Amino acid sequence: MKPERWDQIRKVLDAALDLAPEARLHYVAQACAGDPDLSREVTSLLAAHNKAGESFLEKPALQTMMISSGTKLGTYEVIGMLGAGGMGEVYRAQDSVLGREVAIKVLPAIFSSDRDRLRRFEQEARAAAALNHPNILSVYQFGVQDGFPYVVSELLQGETLRSRLQQEAMPVGDAVPCALQLARGLAAATPKESSTAI
Repeated sequence: MKPERWDQIRKVLDAALDLAPEARLHYVAQACAGDPDLSREVTSLLAAHNKAGESFLEKPALQTMMISSGTKLGTYEVIGMLGAGGMGEVYRAQDSVLGREVAIKVLPAIFSSDRDRLRRFEQEARAAAALNHPNILSVYQFGVQDGFPYVVSELLQGETLRSRLQQEAMPVGDAVPCALQLARGLAAATPKESSTAI
């Protein structure tokens, strides 16, 4: 998700929060008609708002999630934001020890008090770190700093498959190699007793 998309989420969320609580979900359904991803993101933030109560309004999740360039998380220095989603934000950072650029996914403090979200965030990191395959993202580290749990992974650059498919239909010559890479990655992530060679 790009910053422009995050602005769209913020706009719908702010408008929903201006309404009476009982009217919010209906508004989100109308405002996000035809865009289930937008609806899911806004609904998730509304649920966090309901769970956090009034303190959420004093420190909105959309503001607490922003980490500025130059911020240090362990031995990593944030360079800039890459995107955002329901489980946090992803930043480009510099590894000062190994001298390489990495991606850091940060779970905002407002969500780190939610045990279920924190458990899912840690579970995602552990599951990805347990795998070693060219078609699966490499996870380097899990940490917590100043109330922000984070996962450090390899930095992958380029266009997402979702973005590519939203532009136009993918030619068969491009789709088949892409599907094979996806299948190989999924096969590597599948428990050995039920996987088959691809």
